[in-house]
Amino acid sequence: MPYGYLGQTTPNQLASNSGVLSMSDVESLNKQGKLGGSLEHIKTENPSSSAAVNFLSIKESKYDIHLIQFLVKPDGDGTTQIRFSTNGGTTWVATGYDYAMDLSDSLGNPNTANNVNGTSID
Repeated sequence: MPYGYLGQTTPNQLASNSGVLSMSDVESLNKQGKLGGSLEHIKTENPSSSAAVNFLSIKESKYDIHLIQFLVKPDGDGTTQIRFSTNGGTTWVATGYDYAMDLSDSLGNPNTANNVNGTSID
């Protein structure tokens, strides 16, 4: 069954794909577990000044991929790192940090950074 074709239920429909799902499309896709997912906000931290910000419960048993958004203002020494722990900070995940960033300096000049399988997010 094609999806997103309002008023048509056959592949030989005459109208172009509107991209809009009918209620029956939504119900069918939802039953199949194929209706697109969404982001769930898990936690926000707003530290005033801290060497570490801990997120100790990120629903890792429910999700295997997490989106993290943050604004970092380093103190100028260039040592800001982000690492993850699976046991409350006793030990740290040593590898597997994949990331991509859009950056700007204090003058607003854009830059990008990325890494695959790094030891931290720098």
